[in-house]
Amino acid sequence: MTNPKEENRELMLIDTIKRIESNFPLDYSEPINSLFVNLEKQLNNFEILPKDIIERLQIIWGYRGYSMERHFARKGDYKRFDFYPKYKKLLAFDTMNLRKVINRKKYNKIIFIGSGCLPLSLKLLRLNIQKVGYDISKEALYLAKKAVPKDRFGRKIIYREGNFFDLKLDEKKPVIIYVAGLIRDKEIGLKR
Repeated sequence: MTNPKEENRELMLIDTIKRIESNFPLDYSEPINSLFVNLEKQLNNFEILPKDIIERLQIIWGYRGYSMERHFARKGDYKRFDFYPKYKKLLAFDTMNLRKVINRKKYNKIIFIGSGCLPLSLKLLRLNIQKVGYDISKEALYLAKKAVPKDRFGRKIIYREGNFFDLKLDEKKPVIIYVAGLIRDKEIGLKR
C-alpha cells in the first residue's frame, strides 16, 4: 500500500519537473535557477526514484548544464562558471588516470565527444597532446571556439561537428576517446 505522504512528495516532484520542462530550451536566469534549487531540495527527500523520473531528470540536468555553459561561453568568462572549481578538481584526477594510460602507449591526441560550448575539460586537462572537441551542435562549437580556443599549454584546440555514432577514426597512432557524462548510449558508440 502506498503511503499518502510519499505519493504527495512524488506528485510535487513531478510538478517541478513539468515546470522545468515547460521552459525548454532553458536559459540561465533567476526563475530557472530557483526551479532547480527547489528540485534539489525535493530530491533530498527520496532514496529511490522510478526509472521514468530518473530518465527525465537526466534530460533536465543535461539541458541545465548546456544552458549554464552557453551563458558563460557567451560572456567569455569561464572562470565564473558555477562548476569551474569542481571541473579543476575533476580534471586533475582525470589527468592522473590518463597519464597512466598514456605511459603504456604513444598517444598524440584526445577526442572529447560531446565537448559542448564550454569545453573546460579540453582547457584544463594537463596533457600536452592535441585536443579535439567533437559535438553535434553547431552553436556549441561556435561558442567553444570563441570561449576556449587554446588549451592550458597554448595549443590550439580543434573543433569538429558530428554525431558520436558516425565518428570515423583514421588515425595512425592510438587516440584517447573521452566521452561526456551526459552522452546517452555511449556504450554502443564505444563498442564500434
